[in-house]
Amino acid sequence: FVSESFATFDKLKLLIYDLLMAEAWKQHLYPLLKKDLAKVTSFRSYITMYHEATIANLLEIMLFNRTACEACGDDLLELVDYCYRKLLWLTQEERKPEHLVKSAKDYLEQDPSVELENQKSNLEFQIAMISISVIRFVTDHLQILPFSTIHQILENNDFLCLFVPLIEDKPWIRTNKSSGKREKFENQKWVEIPPKDYNRVTKIESQIWLAIYNLFMDPECRKGYEMTSFRKNNLLRLRKYLNELLLDQIPILSDLLRTLEELSMMADSSTPQMNAFVVQTVPEIRQSIIQGKDWKEIAKYQRKNFFTDSEEMRRKDMERVSQMYNMEMYDDFLEDPKCSNCGKPAENRCSRCKSEWYCGRECQAKSWKAHKPICQILMKAPKKNPISDQESEKIGSDQKSSNEHKKILIEETDVKKEKEEEIIQEIATETTCEKEIVKPKEDERSTEEQTKEDQKEEQQQEEKSTKTVLQEVSTTSEVVVNKDTPTKQSNIGQEKTSASKSEEKQEDAEVSIFEELD
Repeated sequence: FVSESFATFDKLKLLIYDLLMAEAWKQHLYPLLKKDLAKVTSFRSYITMYHEATIANLLEIMLFNRTACEACGDDLLELVDYCYRKLLWLTQEERKPEHLVKSAKDYLEQDPSVELENQKSNLEFQIAMISISVIRFVTDHLQILPFSTIHQILENNDFLCLFVPLIEDKPWIRTNKSSGKREKFENQKWVEIPPKDYNRVTKIESQIWLAIYNLFMDPECRKGYEMTSFRKNNLLRLRKYLNELLLDQIPILSDLLRTLEELSMMADSSTPQMNAFVVQTVPEIRQSIIQGKDWKEIAKYQRKNFFTDSEEMRRKDMERVSQMYNMEMYDDFLEDPKCSNCGKPAENRCSRCKSEWYCGRECQAKSWKAHKPICQILMKAPKKNPISDQESEKIGSDQKSSNEHKKILIEETDVKKEKEEEIIQEIATETTCEKEIVKPKEDERSTEEQTKEDQKEEQQQEEKSTKTVLQEVSTTSEVVVNKDTPTKQSNIGQEKTSASKSEEKQEDAEVSIFEELD
């Protein structure tokens, strides 16, 4: 999402410009401000130099995507030229970072100017390692790059010949002089290499091999790359490093080895392959930044406004740090403490200096001889700066002014409370008047409701009287009906007896007839 937003809003060119500005500041202004930076707090001096590394790291992450390379356009040529200068610095042995691990006593006694110079060299080394990955990501997208950028990579800077001494020297691997163990630079820090991984290829070395493969095996690049005798002999020096161990880890390099063997059997070309007329684009952004600048005047302005050691500047720095870093977020990036003796996860630390961690009592006792002088130095160091008389007077005056300010605030709050009480009383009086005005209306409503209730009661009484009359009429009719019913029942009984007698007579007659027949 971040890389896409930078590409869509065309901000990658701005990052490249800012990167070149930081490089120009370090090249022209740092020698003039070196003494002033040594006097200023280490936070301010380190942040100014670390700004270049942060931009380079951001570009490294975003140029992994193809859209970011396309969005850079012709400004990508400026970035390629910047990476060439950083890798060229890396090949110089006198500018490599020192490998000796110093003690805490040596760091306390170290001159600030020497410490600043060591920080600068370490940052330059980190930026050079970032530049290797940037070039590798650029070579992954050769098909979309403009011709001017490809020409800058192959002819003007000639990265193929520059990569060969880096493969031979391997500055990303060093030997720690104090412990005698091998270390590799990985993920922007030095990490110890276990003995079983001595033959394993590091990430940075694999980036260089892949960049060489992308440039040398691409057919269009091979056509545009003039193979002179110097370049041929330089590239053939890579064959001794393409052994079985390397090919097992990066199998794609077997094609590179085959092409190098074919190159060794080819004769050197006496005629140049390049055309007589070549249109070449020159890096313009860096030249526009450097040319026509009075660096001494710029150094005076920055010395006066930015690099002064005063209490106000320190206070501003601390405020910026507190706004920039939140401790809850910062805890997620911290590594778990490890025992200084055995390297296992530790939960206890020295009760005196609280700087060394241990997994238990045994490891603490073993490392006490080595830790004792450092612990004594840390305990003797002042934890807080003593407050002078002038500062104490300032603090007292500030407290007095704060107390007076509190009194004024209390008086203002009392006045506000009185006003609020007056307003509440006025509102209460208005509500009582409204209630008195509303009372006669409520009386009129009550009389109307009483009349309605009386009418309802009269109607209910009339309905009750009609109901009683109807009940009396119904009872009289029922009495008349009951009187008539017994006569009817007697007549019905008489009729039933007469019918039964006639039936008996018929039966007797039939019986007499049957007797006569017999």
